[in-house]
Amino acid sequence: MPVETNVCLAVFDASGRRVAELVHGKVQPGVHTRSWDGCDSQGRHVAKGIYIYRLETEAGALSRKMVMVE
Repeated sequence: MPVETNVCLAVFDASGRRVAELVHGKVQPGVHTRSWDGCDSQGRHVAKGIYIYRLETEAGALSRKMVMVE
């Protein structure tokens, strides 16, 4: 992030349902990483398949596909 900003990083299933929220709040400038453990918001492991992660900031939003293989 180039500047301090509010961020929401969430994971969605192929139907568009929110599975997990990985980051929600203000982050400082710099490079950040976040790993997803493959669990939903209740701590249950999700099924194999395609998921979408969405990063929303004050400057805009970005969505990308990822595949859960195990």
